[in-house]
Amino acid sequence: MTGDEQEPARESQFAVFGLDEFDERVYLRILSQPWVPRALLTELLGAQEGALAASLDKLAALGLIRSMTVDGDRLIGNRPDAALSALAYRKLAELEDTRVRSDILTDIHRDRAALTPRAPLADVVHAYPEAGQPPGSGLHRIFVRLLAETKFEILGFDGEKGTGPIDPEEIDDEAPVLKRGVAVRALYSAEQLVVPGRLRNLRALAELGERSRVSWHLPRLMIVFDRRLALLPPISRDPMNNFSAVLVHSPTLITLILWLFEHQWQLATPTPVGVVSGREAEAEAGAADALEGNDESASRQLAILLATGLKDEAVAAVLGLSVKTTRRRITALLAELGVGTRFEAGAEAARRGWI
Repeated sequence: MTGDEQEPARESQFAVFGLDEFDERVYLRILSQPWVPRALLTELLGAQEGALAASLDKLAALGLIRSMTVDGDRLIGNRPDAALSALAYRKLAELEDTRVRSDILTDIHRDRAALTPRAPLADVVHAYPEAGQPPGSGLHRIFVRLLAETKFEILGFDGEKGTGPIDPEEIDDEAPVLKRGVAVRALYSAEQLVVPGRLRNLRALAELGERSRVSWHLPRLMIVFDRRLALLPPISRDPMNNFSAVLVHSPTLITLILWLFEHQWQLATPTPVGVVSGREAEAEAGAADALEGNDESASRQLAILLATGLKDEAVAAVLGLSVKTTRRRITALLAELGVGTRFEAGAEAARRGWI
């Protein structure tokens, strides 16, 4: 290398998170010298105040550092294993999103030639109840028929808020399908967990082989059968007029629905079916006893429920505890995990293999 040539700038080991070499030096300095004042940090790094301020804002936004004083002068680094793991999970979700988008574009390109302007994208199906049967029984017959015809896979959204009664036919409908070896994955609204008896049903389905996760803001109802047909919600939200639904068979629309499912699946949290340590008891009666018996089990169960995004009141309802007791246990759990926020608790619980 001649005297006129300059050594190329070293790429930051955290470049995948959008950090450059200067950001890395700032971060490592704060980790090695916690509570360092900003003025001293500027001097140690030989940096301009403006450049340092921009770097600190970037690190704080990523959850890598935080201020310990009101004026923001004293800085410390968050635990790297929790903070960087959370960023890594987020980046993996973004990469998976890109991969699925690529699959969608490929399928659209392949299927375009097969579609004509006259090709129907979906059909509206009508199913009226028989005499003396409830309003939704007609559509239930169609659903059961589609289950019977399914050969290898069912993917489903159930975004109902869970305010109504538990469906007594749910397990009976799905059990034969699971016993045939059909793979079933389902996304449920996290709000359903607080409904008495709902978690018990989800636990029973899990024991039969269903894989499920919980999330927020899901479609009310959408089920895909063998990646070739999709059943969409009844056209009317009035339970007395639930006689019609949409049956989608367009490959392009099916692909879009599949992309939506996989995207939501990556963001969702495993259903907390083990929250009462496998006891076949009502949540209100058995959860408190299960939690008292094993401190590690209690911590795991609480961390799993926090990861679903449930508020304190909902977590208390699932565990059968008072809100005051639940909040006290949440505070103790954060201290046990060595973190300061619920988000960090979820990342740390995942790192420990609890989720």
